[in-house]
Amino acid sequence: MVKIISFLCFFSFFISSLYSQTNFKLFHNLNLPLQEYCITSDSSLFHMLSVPFISFDLDVYSNPRFQKFLSKENNNLIINLGNYKNNTTDFSHHMLDVKNHLLYYAVKFENTLYSFGLDHSLWMETSFSKDFISLIIDGNKQYRNDTITFENNNARLYNYFSIFFGYTKSFNDKIIFGTRLKLLKGMSSFGIEDGFFTMSSVENFDTNDTPYETQIDTDFNFFVNSDSYLLSNLGFAIDLSLQYELSSSISIYTRMLELGFISWREDQYSSNGTYEFHGIDYTLDEDLIDEVNYLYDTIIDVFDTQESNNIKSLRSLPYSVNFGFNYSFDDTKNNQLTLNYEFKKLSNSFLHTGSLAYIKHLNNYHISIIPIYSFNRYNYTNLSLYLNKKWSNIIFTNLYIENTLGFVIKNQTQIGMGLEVMFVF
Repeated sequence: MVKIISFLCFFSFFISSLYSQTNFKLFHNLNLPLQEYCITSDSSLFHMLSVPFISFDLDVYSNPRFQKFLSKENNNLIINLGNYKNNTTDFSHHMLDVKNHLLYYAVKFENTLYSFGLDHSLWMETSFSKDFISLIIDGNKQYRNDTITFENNNARLYNYFSIFFGYTKSFNDKIIFGTRLKLLKGMSSFGIEDGFFTMSSVENFDTNDTPYETQIDTDFNFFVNSDSYLLSNLGFAIDLSLQYELSSSISIYTRMLELGFISWREDQYSSNGTYEFHGIDYTLDEDLIDEVNYLYDTIIDVFDTQESNNIKSLRSLPYSVNFGFNYSFDDTKNNQLTLNYEFKKLSNSFLHTGSLAYIKHLNNYHISIIPIYSFNRYNYTNLSLYLNKKWSNIIFTNLYIENTLGFVIKNQTQIGMGLEVMFVF
């Protein structure tokens, strides 16, 4: 660690001694509805290097929010399942999106920006119906004399690295086109596929039959990656962006991120069966333990899990698409307004988000301040703050805090943050 710090200090001193005429307003889209880079420069050649292992994006979402069912007592973390169920509406939904930017290097020559680097991504999403949660916590007493189907219950996790090459070019001062090609290496994955579970319970108190009869039908699928060798679980993805200047003050853009797939080697498990339970029928001269064991063996046989090993499976990534509009209040572009619409592919649905951002460049202080308001079906009061700062003409820091209102409004469900440190020389 000491050697790494020493190297970074030496590198900072070295590049600060280089002659550079660059004059930037530079920000990166750390999980924000902004263009990837907004750069102005009076030099045709420059280099950018992100400090390794420091830059990251973190986005966490929980509905119900963690404060409703998590507590801490005597250094112990307590999960209150009753509160979890009571604070779930139709479905619970949890999402974790982490991106670690391990390496980024870019060089600009004339109107073209070339870049390459290494990223690490971890994405997890779970969604369970309230009926299914209630069944797990309270049992089936609330579903007596009724038939209920539990479906759209999902859980999925992808953990992978990506090596990318980027190309961005400006055409005729009107069009800016950018792309990023990514070679993916999957490390781990698992998931519960979207199946169904149907249960019907009937009371027979007024008859000579068993007091309760229950019928269960299942269609359950589960997968987990089976290996992590160097040349296994490979994939490909692409990012695309396009901006067009309608006038000196108005531009429109579109962006597509993480459109791709990973070919996983998986162990897959499935369980499909139907069972009618009429209770245990035995006489006094029979052994109750034997009857229980017989019932257990019957259930195991009916719902026997079928296993398939080392199956090649192609799975898409949670991609997103953006459409945006920029308006500059002056020729210097120190004051801009950005409208953005995004839809993101989740496990079994799309998340639609609208946002409004105001970009304020303070040239005297070499700082950019960007407040962003966004809303979607899960969160209507998400106010984020983005800060870009230039230090001594060679170092740029980018910091954002998502959902700043979450610290004062107790019913917020989403938080996020990002950090990036870059050298420009």
